[in-house]
Amino acid sequence: QLSLALSDTDYKSLEKCYSIWICRDDIPEKERFSISFIEMSNTANYGNCSPAKENYDMLTLVVIRLGDENYRELEDADKNNVLRFLHTIMYPHKEEFMDTIKEYIDFSNNERLWKEADNMTGLGMSIAQEKFAQGVTEGISRGITQGISQGIAEGVRNSIDICIDFGDSFEEAVAKVAKKYNMTEEEVMDICDKE
Repeated sequence: QLSLALSDTDYKSLEKCYSIWICRDDIPEKERFSISFIEMSNTANYGNCSPAKENYDMLTLVVIRLGDENYRELEDADKNNVLRFLHTIMYPHKEEFMDTIKEYIDFSNNERLWKEADNMTGLGMSIAQEKFAQGVTEGISRGITQGISQGIAEGVRNSIDICIDFGDSFEEAVAKVAKKYNMTEEEVMDICDKE
């Protein structure tokens, strides 16, 4: 109902707020792959009043618990689509990622998604970009003790491996890493050749 909340946002038009929490890690085994809906309730009244639920129940908390890399279906089949989709995007490093995500997102007629394909391959690539940035960061950290150039090289190689894992050819991976880290493709290739 409301767009981005700013200082001049008109909260009078807000009818109800849903806060959705997706929990991925540290879920007790018996609670994995579950969904809880938590609403406000009137627990006590003093004097002559009994407020109508629609006047105070303005917030619903939805807690979605994943918690395991191996997807497990619920008995309630209607909830399985939500859990399966969220599981797919929260654990994107699986071989069947693109096949599964295509069941939920139609890439064929979405021009905007295809334009973004130059920079990322589906939803998982956005996570991969973060991962290969971490790869360079970790490589640089190790490089402080082993020599900065060795650390950068390790980070670049890690980034290339992650791009290839997400379906890029070696040449596409080199181009992405060069662009991301403001290097020439030749510099990236030199690093790979020294491996």
